[in-house]
Amino acid sequence: MSEFYGNPNSPNTNDSKVVLVELMEERKKFLEDKYKLLNEIKTIENKINQLDKMIYSICKHEWAIDRSSYGEHTEYYCKKCNSYKD
Repeated sequence: MSEFYGNPNSPNTNDSKVVLVELMEERKKFLEDKYKLLNEIKTIENKINQLDKMIYSICKHEWAIDRSSYGEHTEYYCKKCNSYKD
């Protein structure tokens, strides 16, 4: 049996419980940090998308064929703002 599940007859049962609680608290903190960071990433991505839309609407595009793209249809990008044509 694992040390953290403990054996009721073991002299280290209380120590194991303390270690288990500490590990669970540390894990909880990391999960909270993770979700805060994921939320921050989502906020940043939304801001980038807003900026991309503003740039696309303001730029007087100069379209060129994207030679690095190999697909079913030809893709164009703007030489000025690097946006792709819709």
